[in-house]
Amino acid sequence: MNRFSPAGFYPYLWSVCSAFAAALALSFEWAYPLAFLCMVPLFGTLSRAGGLLRGAGIGFTWGFVFAAAVGYGVFFALHDHYGKSAFFSLLFMTGFVLVPAGILYGIVGAACRFLYRDTMAFFALVAPSVLVLCEYLREILPGMIPWGGLGYSLTASPLLLQTADTWGQYGLSWILFCINGLVWAAISGMVRSRRLTGGEDAYRTPQSSIKALLPAGIAVLALALLCTYGGIALNRWRSPERAGGGGAPGIQAVIAQASHGQRERWRDDSFYARLESYLALSGAPAGEGRMIVWPETVLNSPRRLQPALFARLAQAAGENGVLLSGGVRHAAGGEFNAVWTISGDGETSSYDKHILLPFAETAPLESGGLGAYYEAPSRFEPGTGPLTVSTVHGKVGTSICFELLYGDFIRQSVRGGAGILVNVSNDAWFGDSNMPRIHARAAAMRAVEERRYVLRASNSGISAVVAPSGDVFAQTALFSREALRAEIHALDTDTVFARAGYWVVYASILIVMGALVRMLARGGATGTPS
Repeated sequence: MNRFSPAGFYPYLWSVCSAFAAALALSFEWAYPLAFLCMVPLFGTLSRAGGLLRGAGIGFTWGFVFAAAVGYGVFFALHDHYGKSAFFSLLFMTGFVLVPAGILYGIVGAACRFLYRDTMAFFALVAPSVLVLCEYLREILPGMIPWGGLGYSLTASPLLLQTADTWGQYGLSWILFCINGLVWAAISGMVRSRRLTGGEDAYRTPQSSIKALLPAGIAVLALALLCTYGGIALNRWRSPERAGGGGAPGIQAVIAQASHGQRERWRDDSFYARLESYLALSGAPAGEGRMIVWPETVLNSPRRLQPALFARLAQAAGENGVLLSGGVRHAAGGEFNAVWTISGDGETSSYDKHILLPFAETAPLESGGLGAYYEAPSRFEPGTGPLTVSTVHGKVGTSICFELLYGDFIRQSVRGGAGILVNVSNDAWFGDSNMPRIHARAAAMRAVEERRYVLRASNSGISAVVAPSGDVFAQTALFSREALRAEIHALDTDTVFARAGYWVVYASILIVMGALVRMLARGGATGTPS
C-alpha cells in the first residue's frame, strides 16, 4: 500500500482517534470506560504497520496528539501566566512537550513492530509492558513530566481503583493495556477465522469460536477480578475500624482555598490582605486538634516571615493544632519552594520541594526565554531534606504541586513514617483546562496506593480531602473561594505497594527482555524497515 495514498493515512487517523480517546478517559470522569478500549485502534494499526519506520510514525502521531490533548493547559500557562505571545507559546509547547512525547511513543511504535508476533501473548504481555515502560520513562527522563498515565483514569471508579495498593498506578496502566490488547486479539482472531472459513459460518465451528473468543474471555475475567478485589477492599476501607484509625480520636482537617489571581498572589504590597483572607477561611480554633492546610506559595515574602508573624499563625492553628502552608524560604543557598509547618506551640519547620518543574522553576531559559514573572523568583533550588515533617499529629508526608504525580516519591515519605499525606499546589496558571482535574486525580491514586488520607490544597482548585478508599470526602470547585472541613485520621497501614514499590515496572522489563531473547532465538524481528 502506498503510504501517500488516502488508504495509507488510515493507520495515522486511527492513531489520532486512539490518542483522543485516551485523553478523554483521563480528562473527564464520565469518559473513564474509554480506558478499556482506547488503545485498541493503536494495537490494530501497529499490528498491520508492516515495518519499523511505519510503526515509529504511527507511535509518533499517537504521542504527539495525546500530549496535545492532555497538556494543552501548558499553552494557557505560557500565554496567560508568563504573558508570552500565542506564537511563542505554541512553538515552545510543540518543541518541549509535543515533539518529545511523539519521539518517545515513536520508539514505542518501533519497539512493538520489532518485537511483534501475531499471538495473544504479544498483545496481553509484551505490548502492555512496552507501554508501561514508556510511561515510566516519562517519570525519570530529564525535562519530562509523568502527566497522563492511563491508570489514573480509574480514579473515577473507586471500585476499579483498589488494586493500586498492590501494584500502584503502573499496575493499573498495565492491566488496562492488557485488556485493550486482548480485545484487539479477539477482534483479529474473529476476522481471521471468518476469512479462513470463507463466510458467515465461521462462528458455528466450536473450535474456531473458542479460539477466537478466548482473548475476550480473559479480558472479561481480568475485569471481574478487578471488581471482586475492589468490592472486598472498599468494604474494608469504608469501615470505621480501618478508615478511623482503630478508634483513635479524629483530626479536624481544614483546607483553605482563597483563589487569588496569578498577579495578585505575588504582589508584595497585598501580602497581609491575602494572609487575612486565609485566616478568615480557616476559622478560629475551637479547642480540637486541627490540621490547617494552605496552598502553594501563600507565605511567599521571606522578608515578612518574622517571629511575630509565625506567632500569630501558631495562635491561628490553636492548641494541639498545626498549620501547613506553601511558601518561599530564603537561605544562603538561594530560594526554596517550601511548605512551612507551624505548630500551635510555636514550633516551626519546613519542607523544601525536591522535584522542580522544568523551565518554570529551574529557569534554563531565564535569559530571553520564560524569564521571571511578576514578583516571583525566576529560579528555585531543589530541596535535599526529609520528605516528612513532624507535627503534634505525627509525621506528615509533604509534597508540592506535581510532586504528587511521582508515586515512588510519595511512597518514600510513607516509608519514612508519614501517617497523613499533604499536597499544596497552584494550578491557576493552567486556567480552566483539564490539568487541574488530572492533578486532583493523582491525590486519589496516592491515597489508595498508600492507604492514607490525602489533603490537597490548591490556590484556585481543585482542593480535596481524599479517604484511604479513594473516595473524595470533600472537594472545591475551580476558581472558588471556600474552605473544606472533614475529620481524618493518621494511619500506619503498610501496603504491598508501599513495601515493593514499582515492581510492575521491573516485571515489564523482564517480559520485554524475555520477548527479545525469544525473538532473537527464532531468527529476528517481524517488523522490517520500510
